[in-house]
Amino acid sequence: MYNPSPTKRYQNTSQFLLALHKLGDVMNWTNAEGIVTLDNFMGKDYRVVQRGELTFVKKES
Repeated sequence: MYNPSPTKRYQNTSQFLLALHKLGDVMNWTNAEGIVTLDNFMGKDYRVVQRGELTFVKKES
C-alpha cells in the first residue's frame, strides 16, 4: 500500500528518479507475469505496484 503521509512520499517524478539513480547499477529487477520485483537488494525485497494512476515501489521485507 502507498504511504498515506504526503511528507514521506516523493514530491515529484524527478525526486523519485534521482533516488533510483543513487542506487547505482541495479541489474536484477525481474518481470514475472507483469509483476516487477527486485529480490534481496541490500537484504530487502521490493515490488513495483500500480493502483489506478499511481505507480510506486513497495518494500516487501
